[in-house]
Amino acid sequence: KVVIYARVSTEHEAQISALENQVQYYDELLKWHPDWELVERYIDEGLSGTSINKRQGFLRMMADASKGMDPYLAGKDIVIVDPPRKGLSKELIASLCSSDVKRIVYVSCNPATLARDLELLKEDFEIGTVYPVDMFPYTVHLECVTALQRKH
Repeated sequence: KVVIYARVSTEHEAQISALENQVQYYDELLKWHPDWELVERYIDEGLSGTSINKRQGFLRMMADASKGMDPYLAGKDIVIVDPPRKGLSKELIASLCSSDVKRIVYVSCNPATLARDLELLKEDFEIGTVYPVDMFPYTVHLECVTALQRKH
């Protein structure tokens, strides 16, 4: 089961077509994986910035998850994090490490803070492959998706 979340946060030139690129990327990914079931698309059109209150698609996704709509999204088996450029807080990293979370999917727009956070998480989690995703073609901006598995 798959849910899709896409948004644009700033008016920066690199993000002008970002929403369309994100949706197109997910559509292509779904075509390559016919066994995946698309549950819902959560899209925040327009500029959402960093304010959670401007991200209605995200808030709806979290509300649906809390109702148990998708066990892959809400639950302590898997946590999906997509922090701002500054990365995860040390408090959140400590909470993840001391929790019962078995897997983390870390989506990062800043390879430097991703590396810093992975260094802290590696005590408790095996770091899987880091997948670069070019969501903003013809720019220097890159998203990285990393899967982490709790060490046994």
